[in-house]
Amino acid sequence: MRVIAGKAGGIRLESIETKEVRPTLDKVKEALFSMILPYYPFTKGLDLFAGFGTLGLEAVSRGVEELTFVEQKNQYADIIRRNVKKCGFEDQCKVKTRNVFKYLDKLNEKHDIVFLDPPYKRDYVNNTLYSLIHNDLLYNDSLVIVEHHKDEKIDEIKNFITLKDRNYNDTVIKVYLYKEEK
Repeated sequence: MRVIAGKAGGIRLESIETKEVRPTLDKVKEALFSMILPYYPFTKGLDLFAGFGTLGLEAVSRGVEELTFVEQKNQYADIIRRNVKKCGFEDQCKVKTRNVFKYLDKLNEKHDIVFLDPPYKRDYVNNTLYSLIHNDLLYNDSLVIVEHHKDEKIDEIKNFITLKDRNYNDTVIKVYLYKEEK
């Protein structure tokens, strides 16, 4: 596991063997960042259900100015902190050890990019997308990048326009453009 490109390109990231975290494969990560490259730059991001923080670290390495990782498990949040330090991104990143939904309910600032890679098949994607809208956490034209299992049913929410939708075996990557209701 490594950062592929940007300021921290080539840096190997710490992880542990676990069935609870599915780090995004390098080929999928590369494809994902190729999909969103035309929409850069981004100022403020979130990496929700962050696991070891690989997506958020890749985003910061490629130019996201400020990013908050939200991971409920202490053990994984500590790994993210070490990976942030290893990449030299301490001034740009915060790591919150919290339940994602409770964190979003208390958050009061908007973001222009959100990475969402929750545990599969628990309906966390739909709940998180609705929470982002309900709590007014996105700017008009923000990007939300979702990684989910191919068998998961994701609601069609009128605020989210699908820009990209790609399958990689059991994993689906969706890139949404958020549009505020007029």
